Amino acid sequence: VNKLQDELNKILHPVALFDAPTIATLAEYLQENYSELAEETEGKVVSKTSKTLVEKLNTQQIGQMRQYLQHHLCGESVQSDTSGKKNKQAIFILCTGRSGSTLLRVIMAGHPQLFAPPELYLLSFNTLAERKAAFSGRNNFLGEGVIRAIMEIKNCDGEQAQQIMEELEEQNLSTKEFFSLMQEWLPGQIIADKTPPYVFNPEVLQRAEEEFENPLYIHLQRHPLATIRSMKEARLDLLVAMEENQFSVEQKGELMWLISHQNILEFLKNIPSSRQHQLKYEDLVQQPETTVDQLCEFIGIDFHPDMLQPYKEKKQRMTDGVHAVSRMMGDPKFHTYKGINAKVAERWKEEYKVDFLSPETWKVAESLGYDRPSENSLSNSLPLTVEQEYMWWRAHPEGLYNNTWRIWRIEGPLNLKVLQEAIKEIARRHTPLHTTLEKVDGSVVQVVRPEMEPAFEIVDCPNIPENEESQVIRNYLEECSLRQFDLVNGPMLRVNILRLSETSHILMPCINHATTDASSWGLFIHELNALYSAFASGQPSPLPPLAMTFTDYAQWYQQWLQAGTLDKCLNYWRKTLAGAELLELPTDRPLPANPTFRQGSEPLKISADLKSSLENISKKAGVVLYVTLLSAYGVVLGSVANQEDFAIDSIFVNRLRKEAQSLIGPFGNILPLRLDLKGDPTFAELLDRIQQTVRNGYAHNSLPFLQLVDIWKAQGKQFKYPTSVGFNVINATNSEQLELPEMEVSFIGMKKKAVVRNLHLRMLAKDGGYSADFRYITDILDGTTVARIARKYHFLLETVVKEPQKPLSQLRVMLDRVE
Repeated sequence: VNKLQDELNKILHPVALFDAPTIATLAEYLQENYSELAEETEGKVVSKTSKTLVEKLNTQQIGQMRQYLQHHLCGESVQSDTSGKKNKQAIFILCTGRSGSTLLRVIMAGHPQLFAPPELYLLSFNTLAERKAAFSGRNNFLGEGVIRAIMEIKNCDGEQAQQIMEELEEQNLSTKEFFSLMQEWLPGQIIADKTPPYVFNPEVLQRAEEEFENPLYIHLQRHPLATIRSMKEARLDLLVAMEENQFSVEQKGELMWLISHQNILEFLKNIPSSRQHQLKYEDLVQQPETTVDQLCEFIGIDFHPDMLQPYKEKKQRMTDGVHAVSRMMGDPKFHTYKGINAKVAERWKEEYKVDFLSPETWKVAESLGYDRPSENSLSNSLPLTVEQEYMWWRAHPEGLYNNTWRIWRIEGPLNLKVLQEAIKEIARRHTPLHTTLEKVDGSVVQVVRPEMEPAFEIVDCPNIPENEESQVIRNYLEECSLRQFDLVNGPMLRVNILRLSETSHILMPCINHATTDASSWGLFIHELNALYSAFASGQPSPLPPLAMTFTDYAQWYQQWLQAGTLDKCLNYWRKTLAGAELLELPTDRPLPANPTFRQGSEPLKISADLKSSLENISKKAGVVLYVTLLSAYGVVLGSVANQEDFAIDSIFVNRLRKEAQSLIGPFGNILPLRLDLKGDPTFAELLDRIQQTVRNGYAHNSLPFLQLVDIWKAQGKQFKYPTSVGFNVINATNSEQLELPEMEVSFIGMKKKAVVRNLHLRMLAKDGGYSADFRYITDILDGTTVARIARKYHFLLETVVKEPQKPLSQLRVMLDRVE
């Protein structure tokens, strides 16, 4: 582990060797628990800043972890040993892990009247034999603190100390007796026991009070976010091996901090103030002399200057390991410092930019004197992603409608309260659903608003005459779909519910495309199915914590761009779009001065058989089906417009990291693919040409939208990007079937009223084939014109599966005959 830590410059928890004993399993273990190592090894930029919005803890989760921690690294039934007389006075440092207890211990070890060894783990067990049994396997290293203490007391090596300990374990000595024995070995010195897990179990704390004469307690405190950051860095969470890994790393850290200090504060209520001392880690590193002097006064000893030299006298302070190649128990980063470093206290502010702590945690933190950070102290703004940038551009100043929705009719005993709680939970999990867009210092940024909730509108509409119900529902849904979102102030998720009766409802969640993309709806519905079913039966959320949040992704994405990707993309698109032309699609009339942008729609069904045939010719040509569908679309458009070289927009889903697959958010990107039909190639030859265009475009698909706009403007032509024609294929991997227990749910389709492009072909995988949809602006195109284009497209697909070697010139002649 030490060699790996040095090589990788990362803290690896010792349990890694026991959880993954072979090279192969260790590689998998590191991939799973230290994924950033793999990314760094591959040359990827890994964000050091976390804008994570961790799910806020609830009472049930706190209680569950409290029960687990009470028996964590502890005997099954710890009892105070009241037999015989009490042990001499000792000092107990009460804190959670990663609170700076190692530094404090080493400082105290610099005083000749104090003996402050690494973690002893004595009071957590009744006997040494019980302790030995618990510290086997992956927890074996936890027993080294006592061995190192014996080495120092007896001035012996690790092997001799181990032999002494084994003899005492065979005698089944109680831990109280062993502590007394150590005190006999150390006349004139007070033992300071620094074992953070003591505080997880109130009975262990009570042992200290009942087994020692007037014990002293040092309540060591550290800002919760600083502690959580340090726990995450040291992967202390790996010690918390719960059967179901239902808590994120941050949540485990927060729970350990919260439960520890709750237990400490409750315990100290009954301890005289003269025997308890509050010490903040921040004071220890920023005002060490004053803080240590006050500590000495509390203990009743004179201040000693060596205490402020914690890196001096390594052996006496027990900052070395049991073996020559091992390191001490406690802080694995201790030896990376040269002295007490005041900057460490505030380092957490560089990482955590969003306050994710629960109200319960802040209640305890504020009682300890830690102020909740203001919005200004934790900057919660981030640059826009490509999709958000595009949506902001479309919304300002034109104000075009960019909403997306799903609609269902629900028949049955719908519990509206449970439904609202389920949707609130989805919004809480996914940051885009409570993230607004606004201008800050001249730049548009996304601003996370953790407390923002969805807007629910419940409209009662009972007793509608049967012959009017359909129109009433349609009017309401259309009105809801046309309401613009306030991207600056929110809310970012609207939930419209039309209550027709106690057992009949229309549900319409509506989101702006700046918040989500089409591929996210499957995730939304999957989570709604799971959460409603769980909440309706009184169960907690069954959903696992998100591996990352959208804000994490956005931060990583910006750093990834700046690491060289941006320059590569810029160079590619400048070269590719040089001299490019937009498709001049013939229209039935010019765009009026005050266009409505009202959308028309011409459906087209691609059968499963035709899709299968298209897949076959795609496979033979060595291309993906998407390329074949796009190529055919390009041939039809080129024939209609009489052009051979033009650009059309294609929409890519840009989820560049595996963790992003489970996120709701705007991951889409619009790319102008330049279709070159020159030279009269056969359709099969065209496929290879378009395949290269798509591959190169996708390889450079991360250019921010506004920079693409600048490239178009540099052409010096009078046109506006995006292009007037678009194309996208949606192969949904997540089912969009809403399934609620004891209810019948039916989907209601409703197309948008407004559209931004002259013509856009959208193809959705359905029933083994495709449900295609030609969407167009009715201000300039007639339905008959678009229907003719749709027929040409279907004809061409049927033709090329039979004759892929036909040259484009012959295909154009055939297309001209299609009416």
